[in-house]
Amino acid sequence: MVLTLNRFLALAACLILSLAFGLSVFANDSAVEVTPAGLQFMHMRDISMEKEDLFISLDRIEVSYVFRNNSPRAVATEIAFPVPDYTWAPFGYSVTDFHDFKVEVNGAPLAYATEARALAGGKECTDMLKEMNIPISNFGGFDLSKDHSFIDGLSPGERKRLTDAGALKSSGGPGAVLLPAWSVRMKYHWRQVFPPDAEVSVKHSYKPYYGFAIQSENDADGLAARYKDGCMGSDVAGTVRAFSNLTQSGFHVAWVSYILTTGRNWKGPIKEFHLTVKKKNDNDRMSSCFSPEIARSGTVYDVHIRDFVPDRDIKVYFYGPNTPLP
Repeated sequence: MVLTLNRFLALAACLILSLAFGLSVFANDSAVEVTPAGLQFMHMRDISMEKEDLFISLDRIEVSYVFRNNSPRAVATEIAFPVPDYTWAPFGYSVTDFHDFKVEVNGAPLAYATEARALAGGKECTDMLKEMNIPISNFGGFDLSKDHSFIDGLSPGERKRLTDAGALKSSGGPGAVLLPAWSVRMKYHWRQVFPPDAEVSVKHSYKPYYGFAIQSENDADGLAARYKDGCMGSDVAGTVRAFSNLTQSGFHVAWVSYILTTGRNWKGPIKEFHLTVKKKNDNDRMSSCFSPEIARSGTVYDVHIRDFVPDRDIKVYFYGPNTPLP
């Protein structure tokens, strides 16, 4: 691979950013309505979530639902699985698409559509990017390791428009180059019919993108954040300190987040909720603020909750000297 000097310097400047890069958060299904401003979440008064089985690991996310239409009439609505906003990151760690994302309804594969919108500085820049034929969800295929990108093909006026809008920004430092700076707001959605007084099963599966960092025991601020955000207990903290003695470069931290609170858009609580978390390595450690009742068996942690009303989202931390980065 051959890099120009400017791109090499910009690539090096992005290394620090990548070491603490937070990636996507995933979410429960929710009913939506189509509006001029895009898909908007809505409450379904007749459809309840009878059961949810959620599996989280660094390699795979799987979630299965059983919905029930409690009314004597069929209900048809748009269903969306939202991916919260994500941004471009160096070294191929960007969330560009979930190419293996699958939807199954009652055991059969179902086609779905996507809605991708672009925001810069909190303002829409979707139409501007579309006018310039720049793909939104994968940041125009931008890759610092390549000598040419969509930015090279822009006219000076187009570069100025995008820079003024905040959709492009300078990498800063020696050999500065322009980088994609918009965030992507994406939803996967499909039309779903719920037969009267009947159950419908829905399943998703995909490989997650996850946040990561290289943590040092001497980084007091970083450790304090893990204690607070991940509810790292004394047992996990002790093991983490041992990890720090095993390697001079610090230990690896990876985390996966999942939005549960959209599950409140259905009728009543989730009647049966089951969460399973699986570590990659037996010697790694896991922590989460989700529930103190989570039980461990080998590399697997799980918890069962009845009549569950999700009032918080899930964030699971994995710690280890060899926990893989993306």
